[in-house]
Amino acid sequence: HEMLKGGRRVQLALDSLKKIGAMESHLISDKEDAYRLTAIGVHMFSDSFLRRTVEFSHSNQLSKEDVMKFFNRYNLYEQEGML
Repeated sequence: HEMLKGGRRVQLALDSLKKIGAMESHLISDKEDAYRLTAIGVHMFSDSFLRRTVEFSHSNQLSKEDVMKFFNRYNLYEQEGML
């Protein structure tokens, strides 16, 4: 029972990552599932991005101005091709 529950949780997490474009299915064989990170996934799991995300999440106020200051401070638009 716990294995099924754990498997479902993993599958939900994988589905979420696929929906946002962080990973995609990669066919190797019919017997196993394989996935590969996309460019979005690589940025999501990089140390610098995770540190910036944690720093941002600890902010008390999430106003539009604070969000823009955060993105401008780290030049996220330019670095990740969002301009």
